[in-house]
Amino acid sequence: MKLKDYKNKYPFFCSLEELRENNNQEVEVRCKYCNKWFIPTPGQIKDRLRAIENKDGNMKSYMYCCKEHQYKCSCSIRKDPKSIPLFEKYTREVNIITEKNVKKYSSKIPNIELRGLMFGYQLDHKYSIKEGFDNNIDPKIIGHYKNFQIIKNNTNQSKGKECSISINGLKKEIYNEN
Repeated sequence: MKLKDYKNKYPFFCSLEELRENNNQEVEVRCKYCNKWFIPTPGQIKDRLRAIENKDGNMKSYMYCCKEHQYKCSCSIRKDPKSIPLFEKYTREVNIITEKNVKKYSSKIPNIELRGLMFGYQLDHKYSIKEGFDNNIDPKIIGHYKNFQIIKNNTNQSKGKECSISINGLKKEIYNEN
């Protein structure tokens, strides 16, 4: 798209972002961190438009000339992967696996329909994520549906890293299924 196309189709976007055309008539924007002009990727523009123009947008997804600036800028919600603590990385990985398995095996998780604010129950990892991290357990085991139980919100929040199953007991349940 040309600059005039953006101005016609996305006036609000253009009022928030500083845009210009270079000598090759490519659209350039200013880096949110260093103010350097650069040509954004289509993905950067798409993400920023979604953040600004969508009713569910969050006004974020700023555009940066490089990844380093994306991590340094105080406005950014992104973290440098090298600076994320190991426990946070582990937890993220377990949570991704957990959500996939909740979708895939929901019919095998007793009382899964009670999960959520409406009923006051949460999904609990019987062998806790913290214990899994501390004992170097594969995130696939911690995120396995056999490690899930549905318990009251306050019970889950107060139990901390306490486990209601041993790692050997969990592995036995997983491997007996197969």
